[in-house]
Amino acid sequence: MKKNCRLFVLFIFLATTICGCASYREAQKAQADFEQIKLGMTKGQVIDIMGMPQDQEMLVLESGSTVEALRFNTNFRLGILPLGRRQIPVCLQDGEVIGWGKDFYKNKKRESELLFP
Repeated sequence: MKKNCRLFVLFIFLATTICGCASYREAQKAQADFEQIKLGMTKGQVIDIMGMPQDQEMLVLESGSTVEALRFNTNFRLGILPLGRRQIPVCLQDGEVIGWGKDFYKNKKRESELLFP
């Protein structure tokens, strides 16, 4: 009985470790993909690199121009245990990347909210 219990614990440990390594590799790939984003890229180029966004939003700025915010999710897990989620916004104007990251998005969102409180 003890031997079966030990084998079961060993199996669970190995399964979690293998899944954790796969999740870590997925997170590394997502980070490497994100690092390929450059200013001036088109929406199509961003989608080719990152895949389809999980969310999109149009912001109307005080100048009357619009900014499209594409948000991509990256999930971090250890095996089956979720460790967190990171959302990466990429902002486009006139079909080209003008910036990315949470701070850049928040600034554009704030600028939009000044117009539509």
